[in-house]
Amino acid sequence: QGNVSALESKGAVDLETEISSMIQKVLDELPQPKNYSDDISMLQANNAALQTQLHQLQTNNTASNSVLIEEISMLQANNAALVTQMNGLQANNIAQSNLITALQTQLDDTKKEMTAKNAALMTMIEELKKPCVCEEKHGCRP
Repeated sequence: QGNVSALESKGAVDLETEISSMIQKVLDELPQPKNYSDDISMLQANNAALQTQLHQLQTNNTASNSVLIEEISMLQANNAALVTQMNGLQANNIAQSNLITALQTQLDDTKKEMTAKNAALMTMIEELKKPCVCEEKHGCRP
């Protein structure tokens, strides 16, 4: 009976070892859980870098906007000055147009006057070309 107990004992040990070995084999074949700590660290570093880039872009955008706002203000001031200058030129143009009209009227009046004077002179010349009728009375000689 001691031998039987020893064999049973040995068989039980072998069976236990075999079961443990099978369990270990199944455990070894199971997919191992992935360690995400490296991925998380990399993502955190990328996030920090992106936040730095975003901050830089926001700073650059603010600076660019300030420059653009200054340029827009300067252009608006230039535009206002040009509008004022254009209004002055327009008023000057109207004044010159009025002056030209007045000078044209004066020239037309002067032409009429000169034409009348010219006609009178021509009449006088024609009269002077005629032989003197009152030669004795005035002492004229032909």
